[in-house]
Amino acid sequence: MKNAIRRLCVVLAVAMGAGAVAVLISVAMHMTNLIWPDWLPYRLAGGGYERDIVQRIEAAEGFYKNHATGDERYLCAVIGLSGMREAGDLETMTKASDNKCRYIGLCGAGGAFDTLAEQTRRLLDGSLRPDVAVVGIAEFLLITPKPPKPSTSTEESSPWLSALRCGDIHLMAKMFKDGLWFNERRRDVNGTVEAFLMGAKQTMLRWLGATGETTNNPLLDPWREMIRMEVPEHVSGTALRLGVESFEARGAYDANSYLRERISEQVQALNSVISKLRERGSVVLVAVMPEHSALRSRIPEDGVKALQLALHEAFGTNAPPLIDLRGIVPDSGFTDVTHVNDEGRKIVSEALAAKITAALPIGKRPLMLQTAATGQ
Repeated sequence: MKNAIRRLCVVLAVAMGAGAVAVLISVAMHMTNLIWPDWLPYRLAGGGYERDIVQRIEAAEGFYKNHATGDERYLCAVIGLSGMREAGDLETMTKASDNKCRYIGLCGAGGAFDTLAEQTRRLLDGSLRPDVAVVGIAEFLLITPKPPKPSTSTEESSPWLSALRCGDIHLMAKMFKDGLWFNERRRDVNGTVEAFLMGAKQTMLRWLGATGETTNNPLLDPWREMIRMEVPEHVSGTALRLGVESFEARGAYDANSYLRERISEQVQALNSVISKLRERGSVVLVAVMPEHSALRSRIPEDGVKALQLALHEAFGTNAPPLIDLRGIVPDSGFTDVTHVNDEGRKIVSEALAAKITAALPIGKRPLMLQTAATGQ
């Protein structure tokens, strides 16, 4: 019995020592951000998504400039925030469109239409002219996010103290794990290492005399799939509850949140994106993205009605079609209240592809080929 206790004590001591070392290294790595903030770029954050969008656009512009004169496929842009980014599978959409479209995914992250407009700016300032652009939206994006309120108590400002007070060991363990630098930045590390290795491989191939597609870096391919989050495939009860509560705090369930005077700033941002896309000759579709029933049942119809009214007032009878996908995905197809999993992704991608294919200007040359022919 004593030997077993000694062995257990040794195991515990080693585990505690390893944990202490991990915490010290994690703190040191977090501190490096204060000294050298950009040494490891964020990939899964607003700035990271924006850089990803810019790179895709620049690569696509280079593609059409250099060798796309024989590509008769229509250019179709998938634009939006995280709801569209998680729902749009470009390979599925390409197949569902019978390979008539070349899709480019330009979706970032954010909480309102002004963020969408900002992240779309590089597209609207550049030379790409999508034949069809589908803009993924949600009615709650009409609501400008409120600035966080200052905490009124120590517990509110410290989730750790709140969890400790409630004796929630599981939550404390999760916060500890999520706060470790290795876990928090693992996809940034993986992506940076992958990019370095892929770049080294392409350099070596060119040095050995390889040419053509073998020297292309797939990580820089403008037509690659969009970045997805690493989350559980199905929504948990806790995530569902927290998701519903977060939208309540945002005011998404209050019909007054969708009053014209409250949403004017976001309406202007959305209409600006649509107008500028149309100035390029693009057919614009607007898709209201899927929502879990726990969220959808609480948001008043005032939200979608406000969207419809805003589009009608701005564009009249020429308002872009509003594709309502809110209820197209069963609850089993969600990872949280607004993001779909693989099941939902396939459903949404096929539905979007059908709408896009129907909107293609069949019989007309793709806009990018017209641009190349006129030298614009």
